[in-house]
Amino acid sequence: MVDREILSLDLTHSERERIEELANLHGYESVQSYLLALVKSDNEQFDFDTPSGLANGLRESLRQALTGDTRPVAGLWDALEDE
Repeated sequence: MVDREILSLDLTHSERERIEELANLHGYESVQSYLLALVKSDNEQFDFDTPSGLANGLRESLRQALTGDTRPVAGLWDALEDE
């Protein structure tokens, strides 16, 4: 069994709606899977072994989600298959 933790985000209603729209637009079944994919795609740019690195990665991923600076999910799967 995998230990799981809850991460709470302080968002406005419009920010939450925008993230949901982007998740749907890019073919994700949930906001959670969309945000996790964004974080994973930015993994190379941030040091996730430290709390501050993780916070920076999450902050940048949320910025990208809210501004629409994202990549189609098909591209993510292609990149993962190449690894």
